[in-house]
Amino acid sequence: MKTKVILVCLITVSLVMSLLLSGSAVATEEKEVKIGIMQALTGDLGTYGGPMTDAAKLAIKEVNENGGVLGVDIIAIVEDTATSENQAVDAANKLVKMDKVPAIIGTTSSGPSMAIIGITTSNGVL
Repeated sequence: MKTKVILVCLITVSLVMSLLLSGSAVATEEKEVKIGIMQALTGDLGTYGGPMTDAAKLAIKEVNENGGVLGVDIIAIVEDTATSENQAVDAANKLVKMDKVPAIIGTTSSGPSMAIIGITTSNGVL
């Protein structure tokens, strides 16, 4: 489990770095960038989604405490997929259309991931 947490942290930091260094997601005058986190906090895989979310939030916290990325703080917006494709679609629509996140970390399983891929790709969300 510890290896999984470390892997999630590394992936999170890599994703955020590539997102911000590309320059397309954040203008220099921005003070923060929102990143969506979609995990199964409830449902059949709820025992896995919580620790994965905590790992991503820890990585984001450490980056922010060390000056952020290019001086920009990262804000995590967490959504529960409830291990459900329908719930994942609702969460992805909220993150993409209402919260306007440039990237989403997750999901816990392939079913919800496959359900949201059309939403994220058609809106240019990583």
